[in-house]
Amino acid sequence: PGVIQVSIVHSDFADGIGPHGLAVALGSPLTVFDSGTVDFEYFGLFHMVHHYPRRSPTIGGTMLNLYGDGFTRRDHSYRCMFGSGYFQDAEVVSSSIIRCAAPARRISGEALLTMTLDVHDSQIVGGEEEGRTGMHSFYWQPKLYSFDPEEAKSNGGQEIVLRGDDFIDVDTLSCRFGTVQVAAAFFSEDRIMCKAPARSPSFSGALANKGQNTLEISANAFDYTSTGLVINFLPSEDDANSGRQISALEALGLIYGYTLITEVLVTNGPVTGGTPAIIDGANFDSQDVSCKFMSTQTSAIWVNSFRVICMTPPQPAGFAALELLDGSETTDYGNQFHFHPRVKVTLLEPNFAATRGGELVLVNGKHFMQFAELGEMPYKVGTFCSLGTLPVEPAHFISSALVICETLDHQKADLALEISLNTVDKSYSKIQLHLRDHPSIDAIDPVGAPAVGGAVITIAGGPFDRDVPYGCKVGTLGPVAGFLLSPSEIACVFPSHIPGFIPLYVTQNWHDVSELAVTFQYREPAVVDAVMPAHGLTQGGDLVTVTGAHFKQGEQPYCRMGH
Repeated sequence: PGVIQVSIVHSDFADGIGPHGLAVALGSPLTVFDSGTVDFEYFGLFHMVHHYPRRSPTIGGTMLNLYGDGFTRRDHSYRCMFGSGYFQDAEVVSSSIIRCAAPARRISGEALLTMTLDVHDSQIVGGEEEGRTGMHSFYWQPKLYSFDPEEAKSNGGQEIVLRGDDFIDVDTLSCRFGTVQVAAAFFSEDRIMCKAPARSPSFSGALANKGQNTLEISANAFDYTSTGLVINFLPSEDDANSGRQISALEALGLIYGYTLITEVLVTNGPVTGGTPAIIDGANFDSQDVSCKFMSTQTSAIWVNSFRVICMTPPQPAGFAALELLDGSETTDYGNQFHFHPRVKVTLLEPNFAATRGGELVLVNGKHFMQFAELGEMPYKVGTFCSLGTLPVEPAHFISSALVICETLDHQKADLALEISLNTVDKSYSKIQLHLRDHPSIDAIDPVGAPAVGGAVITIAGGPFDRDVPYGCKVGTLGPVAGFLLSPSEIACVFPSHIPGFIPLYVTQNWHDVSELAVTFQYREPAVVDAVMPAHGLTQGGDLVTVTGAHFKQGEQPYCRMGH
């Protein structure tokens, strides 16, 4: 027993960042290792550059996105530190994004936001600038009591004065009418003003509540109040056909009357156009109906008196007024269509997946958007995954450059994985996801090896395909690269590990492993203490006795003379 001091080399000399086995070698040359290894891990320092939102209410719970690089998903604990005494656990979203919730505080004001990394009971902070993202402001959550007027017109533009407490003069002060956010003008701590946006109005009968929208306020355009106050949008003169009220029978289309729009089923599409915008309503004329997006008029496909389909024209990015032209009548009701840049997929991680489904794929690209940016309600999904001809499935939005898709059960194939923001228009990037049958493990040879590593282990099973990047996950280490021997065999060079029995998995994409594992034994390395006799005849044939420890390395021991 004893203690030695080890000087650690740069990670570039040890196969880079990640876990490694650390063993001690004795003698000269350094070829005789001790009886075991320990786990040692290199990790990279992270850098923080920005966080959003920059302010949050003192009630806490605001989810902050922290942007930087060098984050890792390994078993490390990242924590956000607000000031000198508020710690919050953080969640790693990707190598460049971390999320943490702002804590509740008893006082308002600014606090320095710092990110720390806990590794083996040691706390590591980036450099003077690397671990900091600047000051974070805490404020008292505003209170909304009333607003005037309590009704607005469907064409928008009316000034709504809101009264309450704890309003603050910041550039992110805003109002939300339903799902539409607008900037607010600060007057005093108890009074602000917002201009009402264009919204669909209320009519009589079945559509009497269509124009009702909740009105909430926020000081960071992120955390809104939940007072539940409702503002009602009434038809403008254009929407009400110069003031004439719509009867219930007309609204239901039971008798022919004023043309009306009740719902737009597809409300967003790419700036390149070509999106079929489905419009539901009543009293559509089969002979003389068309659509207008801003100032561009397009033809409409008449389905029946309750539905038409308009093909969107190319338009600049942004919200465009959507109007329906039916004869001499123009109908809009405050409807909008959101034109956005066409989404693009650039990389799939991993690009191999099992045919069994249920595996997560990180889809990298650009122009991805979430429901709030698309003008949708929070409970609706704004991003979708489309794998080949399989049904479109909801995706998990992470950022404008990253979404997560879950694979479905499918036979072996190479399918393009595309992203859609409306289930209709897809990215058409033609980046393929390769679906392969996940191999099984029937046997391994040998079933054990010395803990110093370097043993070549053959894994029998399959099927193994030539184009798949197979690997072996040895306990918590790896995966390590595998190489194909035949359609039923691969081999892996095992890393060093502490002695013991560990599970062995096979992976075909370096993320997802086989459902079942086999047990592999890391044995204590053999130690030679003495050889008797120490010399013999050149023609061989002498009986040599070797003494030492841990000679049970397999079914049959072997001796090697020289190199």
